[in-house]
Amino acid sequence: MPHSTRSLFFVALLALATGAGCASAPPPEATGEVPEAYPNHSFDDIRQALVRGTDTLQRFTAEARLSLDTPEFDRSLSADLRARRGATGDSLYLSLGKMGITAARILVTPDSFFVYNALENELTYGALSDAGGALPAPLRTGRAFENLLGLT
Repeated sequence: MPHSTRSLFFVALLALATGAGCASAPPPEATGEVPEAYPNHSFDDIRQALVRGTDTLQRFTAEARLSLDTPEFDRSLSADLRARRGATGDSLYLSLGKMGITAARILVTPDSFFVYNALENELTYGALSDAGGALPAPLRTGRAFENLLGLT
């Protein structure tokens, strides 16, 4: 094969391979049935579907890095969180710190709360209904588990 014919053949083969690689894939096959209201689900329909998916969830843990920027202060800290759903209610343990040093520990049970400020060596505790400013609102409801997962 002459050199120019070989080059032309190579270019044609390359173009064919490139074209085949760029060809669109067949559409995926849908399995299952589409709900009757699709795609016009209401907010409540979507929320119920999310709640059904988490009904069997009994516990979760999380690690977070937080950066707080308010007019009064600007801080960053880390948090370790453990939440458990029980027959008598939810419980939540939260440890806050910076650079590996624990600054505070919080325990919220269905009826009470404990906040230990390690920096001041001070313990605040009481009935959950009396938590007031000691706890953020989502933790004072007795449904911390659902609140942290966005289910309420």
